[in-house]
Amino acid sequence: SRPLSGWAVRVGEGQSLVLKTSILKIKESGRKRGELPFLVLL
Repeated sequence: SRPLSGWAVRVGEGQSLVLKTSILKIKESGRKRGELPFLVLL
């Protein structure tokens, strides 16, 4: 089960990285439009 767990960790890191970058993009576009209040929930 070691290769499977390593694969799961790699997939999890990739997903969290995508999530972080998408949240950053949302915050950037929200800041430009001045819509920050709902972004505090993220």
